[in-house]
Amino acid sequence: MDQEVERANRIVGGLLDYARVRNPALRPVDLAEVLSAALRECAPPTSLTVIRDFAEDVPPVMADRDQAQIVSRTSCVTPFRPWVTKAP
Repeated sequence: MDQEVERANRIVGGLLDYARVRNPALRPVDLAEVLSAALRECAPPTSLTVIRDFAEDVPPVMADRDQAQIVSRTSCVTPFRPWVTKAP
């Protein structure tokens, strides 16, 4: 329950952030960690196998963690959306 509340807060916060322009808060970010979290949250269809093969020696990059998370989640979820329909 606490995780769902936290997730809802992040979603609302993300919507509010999206609605207003702000300067990125750059700091070192572990992209493998951000991508792994996005993959856990996006729940790909069980018909797919997701292989996580991140290099271990990649140093943190300077990025806005919140913006990196939004991009990662969007990139992860978009391919699985059911809006793609087959022609009759």
